[in-house]
Amino acid sequence: MTVHTPWIVGPSALTKPLVEVLHSNVVATESCAHDPLASPPGHIDSIAFMPAVPAPGAFEALTDSDTIKGPLLWLLTELQAALPALASSGSVVVLLPQAPAMGEVAHSAASAVCGAAMSMARTWSIELGKADIRVNTLLYAEAMTDPAASTIAPAVAAQLETFWDPRSSAITGQEIFVTAGLDIGRLHP
Repeated sequence: MTVHTPWIVGPSALTKPLVEVLHSNVVATESCAHDPLASPPGHIDSIAFMPAVPAPGAFEALTDSDTIKGPLLWLLTELQAALPALASSGSVVVLLPQAPAMGEVAHSAASAVCGAAMSMARTWSIELGKADIRVNTLLYAEAMTDPAASTIAPAVAAQLETFWDPRSSAITGQEIFVTAGLDIGRLHP
């Protein structure tokens, strides 16, 4: 019997609340691409990527394209590093904060990163689907990264474990919101 050991990749400040509530044995690392101890030597059947998105800031103050480019290149590089070890019928989940993904004042850079990451994940679900690798996006209420927010992290962990479950092999290209009933409607002018 194969042991299911999922990986979570991202800054420990973001991933820690999730790792603490997951029911499965999890390998947590900040980078598959740059951490030689984390380089997968063998078989990975489930992996989640949690990129850091830019902090809020006024649209007029945005001047550095690296603010947007950096997290997207990180996501691409990390998936490329993990892909050789990812098993056929494996699961990739991209974790993103819900608020900037839906549009929020003073989150232009974060919204750009989330929008592009969601689009990349949809494309990856098509491209990697040929190898029976499924890719989904899980959008979480930002309260999940707050240790006092006890309801969000367990709910995100439960959904993540559902995506990782081999019985979910037909679920790919999906965007799921775990927001504890927060408004997920888009802001309108």
